[in-house]
Amino acid sequence: MLAVVRLAPLSLAATESDKAQAKSGSRIFNGVRANFVLANGAIRQHEPLKILFVLRNVSHQKAYFSLTAPILHIRVYDGAKREVDQRSDAPVLEAAAQRIRLASGENYKKTFSVDLWAYYDLAPGKYYLRFYYDLRLLDDKALIKQYEKLYASRDLVLWDTQYYPFRVVP
Repeated sequence: MLAVVRLAPLSLAATESDKAQAKSGSRIFNGVRANFVLANGAIRQHEPLKILFVLRNVSHQKAYFSLTAPILHIRVYDGAKREVDQRSDAPVLEAAAQRIRLASGENYKKTFSVDLWAYYDLAPGKYYLRFYYDLRLLDDKALIKQYEKLYASRDLVLWDTQYYPFRVVP
């Protein structure tokens, strides 16, 4: 059985760099803060979008964190910041979770290539990504309820409150 770190969901980080990250809009889940970087802010049709995920354990204990396929954690918004519907023939993924163990202060970094084209029909133009976390990936039911109440949302909650811009170019 995996250990669960119990923290106040919005506990502030202790170091200056962690305070700067806290201002970025990224939320802490189970002691872990995520940061996202779009490695290619302009893509042509059928090119993958590359996203750097950085998970950091900001607690003082080891933490276990679960992550699924990146496409399940993102939503695409148009230039007016309205959510773009997925294609009706988009594949349905089984949400197999990858468990990551992080020591206190440890980072996990991985760049994912996301095939937006399998899920969205995107014309050339400006778009945004938003990142969501699925609370069902947490092991502690009480912690899940705490986050649901805090963020007034069930299951999927904004992982980061920022909009991440990218462009589709001809």
